Amino acid sequence: MRLGAFNFHKLTEKVMLLKLFATRSLLALMLGLGAMSSVYAQNQSPQQMPSMQPEAMNPADVSDQHLEKFANVNVKAQEIQEKYKSEVDGAKTLDDIETIQEKMNGELVDAIESEDLSVQKYQQVGMAVQQDPELRQRAIEKITEKSNSRP
Repeated sequence: MRLGAFNFHKLTEKVMLLKLFATRSLLALMLGLGAMSSVYAQNQSPQQMPSMQPEAMNPADVSDQHLEKFANVNVKAQEIQEKYKSEVDGAKTLDDIETIQEKMNGELVDAIESEDLSVQKYQQVGMAVQQDPELRQRAIEKITEKSNSRP
């Protein structure tokens, strides 16, 4: 009986960690970080980990057009997160969560590419936004403006 309870506890713990990872990875992508969460990284060998860190973009090189596209993607990413939140919360198995996460990530990449950005360029803009307070403020204003204008 104890072994069964132990296995159930371990499975529950893994499901919770994966839900946390799904949320963190979405937020990381939304912010343009592209960094994998430490929970996921611990379960991957170095050969399995994709190189997700692009070179930093100089904040002065971020055009208004890049910032506009970055803001559009972030608004779409918020919508994607809302769309899948109940599915992630209701997932019962690791496979369910992984399937949901694959769908979310696919939609996020589609959202980025629909703005004529590469994932790498989106991440570079996100890193620049993080590094430069003035650029960050401009990005927040654009994202807020776009979020408020959505139905």
